[in-house]
Amino acid sequence: MEEVKALKGVAPQNEDVMRVLREYLERELLGRIAEFLDGPDATKRATAAVAVIGGLAFTRYLNPAAPCRGPGSR
Repeated sequence: MEEVKALKGVAPQNEDVMRVLREYLERELLGRIAEFLDGPDATKRATAAVAVIGGLAFTRYLNPAAPCRGPGSR
């Protein structure tokens, strides 16, 4: 995950970095998850899982949202 953190600030503005990130997720995760899931449509289900994982990583590390304010805070 250190590799992903290193991309913070660069990835959202750079198409090449985003392409490399997508390739990394596909190469490192897709096959492993599909193999683990096994059965019919394992690759399709793994693709959905990688999309969620990629979205979470992007949101958490590369383009974090501002903290939410709780009730009563200003």
